[in-house]
Amino acid sequence: MKRAFILFAALALSLAGCSFSSSTGSSQSDKTSQNKSTETANSQNGSTGQNNGSDSSRSNQSSSSSQTASNSSSQTSTSNAQTSSNRTLTMQEVIKATEQQLKTQVPVRLPNALPMDKGYHLTAVTESDRTHYSVTFYESKNPIPINNSKLTNGNDAIKIGTVKGTLYKTDAQAGSYINYQDFKKFESGNPSTNLGYGIKGYFDAGAGSEYLGWNEGRWSFTVRARTVNGSILHTAGRQIVAYLEKEMLPPPHNIGAGEFIADELASRNQRISWQNKNVIYEVSDTKDAMTALKIATAF
Repeated sequence: MKRAFILFAALALSLAGCSFSSSTGSSQSDKTSQNKSTETANSQNGSTGQNNGSDSSRSNQSSSSSQTASNSSSQTSTSNAQTSSNRTLTMQEVIKATEQQLKTQVPVRLPNALPMDKGYHLTAVTESDRTHYSVTFYESKNPIPINNSKLTNGNDAIKIGTVKGTLYKTDAQAGSYINYQDFKKFESGNPSTNLGYGIKGYFDAGAGSEYLGWNEGRWSFTVRARTVNGSILHTAGRQIVAYLEKEMLPPPHNIGAGEFIADELASRNQRISWQNKNVIYEVSDTKDAMTALKIATAF
């Protein structure tokens, strides 16, 4: 009996052990499967993470490249802007900028070009009020801004000439400013000379000076020199007449006058003025007659 019981117990334990082993193996197998699944998932996630990291890196590189390109473009734009803003203005741009400085009720008229030495730059000093404006043009080796203090010290720029416009109350008041002369009155008593192109000039003298005068249309012209230099008047007169055969002064309404000094050029005492109804325009302060004429014929 005991032996039978012992055999039964042993059989039971054996069966229990097989069941426990099977359950444990199944559990371990499940855990192993889960671990493998987890490792596979982790491996896949790791791969995805690497790809994401690579994509992120590419995105950052792309963003960096885009930013670099943007900065490069911005720097180029800034460089171009600086180049544009720092470039030297042309003569016509300086004249236009000068006109914009004038605040006046006088109809502004300026020459469209100035006689300048090669390699020099144009600049100006302006003054204006309700009934008057004045522009003194200068040339300089180095560019100088309009109305800069360097233009008045006499060292950094050379004066070319001055252009003015003045508004009067009436045409008569404006006309009285013009020193117009009718030289026909000299025909009977004053010596004359042929200035070319059918124009006759007349001599006069007084107070240590000699004069040569003539008319062209509604203009009168006078050239003065000291008596000791009177012989240069004829040459100066012919030069002016010849120039005006090629170039035209502004047509005056009603009259105009040119007054020139043939010697004492340092005085800059040259003047061309003409009337436009109740406004007088004037060119003055030039080094010689020809410079004044070149400015006036450029209006």
